Amino acid sequence: RTGASVETLNSLIDLNQKMRDLCAIDSIGEEYFRSTRIFDTPDFKDNFDPLSHDPFLVCQHMSYPELNIDRYIEVLVQPTLNARQQLKYYVITSRDITGERLIYKQQQQQSDRLQKVGKSIGENEKRLHNILRASNMYVWRMDIDSQIIRFSRSLSRNDYQETIGEYIESLYEDERAGAVEHMKKLLQTPETFNRLHPFRYPPASNQPQWLVISGQPVYDSAGHHTGMFGILRDITEYMEINEQLRREQTRAKASGLLKNDHIANMS
Repeated sequence: RTGASVETLNSLIDLNQKMRDLCAIDSIGEEYFRSTRIFDTPDFKDNFDPLSHDPFLVCQHMSYPELNIDRYIEVLVQPTLNARQQLKYYVITSRDITGERLIYKQQQQQSDRLQKVGKSIGENEKRLHNILRASNMYVWRMDIDSQIIRFSRSLSRNDYQETIGEYIESLYEDERAGAVEHMKKLLQTPETFNRLHPFRYPPASNQPQWLVISGQPVYDSAGHHTGMFGILRDITEYMEINEQLRREQTRAKASGLLKNDHIANMS
């Protein structure tokens, strides 16, 4: 804490030892402040009206490598008025905010890093969404406790969801028993799997589809099996093309047999 008087041209009239230590004021520095208007010093000049009755706050970077001093000081100038509300003194207090400033800068750096990471995640999710959509694929998650299966084309939101019971019911009837047995097996002995099912009422469409479902078990930090995670891919177009080729091959084979029979009859 220091004091300055208006009557003595705002020069220093007193300061305590803590102020000397904090601001590294030696005998030469003290003599300078006692003979110099405080508002002529670099931290105050052109920044503060000497006749103002308002408090003034400024941050000063003290860097004296030769004295091993590098700190940030917050300086508060508090005008003191007499009974007639006339400016009489300035009381100046200072505190070391080096630690606070370091924490603030670290927080700012962390915030900047988080913003960059968030932007990168957003861009990657957009790419993932485009890839999954172009490939007729969904990411799916199954939670054992809630018995809910969620389908998504990103990792941040769900596009569709249904219960395990609803999932089984969406299959063709002759597929359900096998799917139930496979589900029970996965819950008892978790393992990676890959299965093909024809769906009568698929999760993300109102038309029958052939879907390839691949997945793997998910565990919590304690090693408990909590669910499954994987990829759902629509291969209906591939199955239709395959069926068309099969029919063409059957037709060609039948045509060949008829031709052979005709040649045999002629012979």
